Amino acid sequence: VTATVRLYEPQTFTAPVNAVNIPFTLSAGSPIVDSMISFGPGDRVGASLLVDTSVRRFLALSKGFTDSQRVLGRVRKVVKPPFIVGGAGGMIDVLATRLEALSIGSAHVDGPVALLIRTASGASRKEPDGYLGNEFFRRFLLTLDYPHMRLLLEPNLHYHDAPTPYDGSGLGIETKDGKLVVTTIAAASAAARA
Repeated sequence: VTATVRLYEPQTFTAPVNAVNIPFTLSAGSPIVDSMISFGPGDRVGASLLVDTSVRRFLALSKGFTDSQRVLGRVRKVVKPPFIVGGAGGMIDVLATRLEALSIGSAHVDGPVALLIRTASGASRKEPDGYLGNEFFRRFLLTLDYPHMRLLLEPNLHYHDAPTPYDGSGLGIETKDGKLVVTTIAAASAAARA
């Protein structure tokens, strides 16, 4: 799958009629959208998410949000991912879970995988509640309309895809030079026991 970026003149751009219109605010030049996270029937919480199209994953929730909303006690299962996450400040400790749903406006996705960041941010600015990545956006044609401070989300053929599979085996595998290579084995995992 190849990505395409199209640039439009603001004066002549017309929003598609079937697009979900999501207002956003800016934080250091990055869009922030309001969302609703569902942990189970009747258990929902609002979150302000930074739109981060450089992130391959679906969603990452900040340590501050995860702790203040007691996310670890609200989800059914939490696992340690077999991959290592790095940031500008070094290695980042994360856990993974599957949420019941995520909604942004009328755009709704069931069963998304969320990374739960366990390392405190060293950023000097206020941290968003989380980071919304490309596993969410691949279900839409995404338009970032900065002059009107809105996201436009047009559902595409992936909109009704099943939740993204998540491998909880504890085995990290990558392709290197055309060969599959084991890169990590998470402690206390099925892979470590095997």
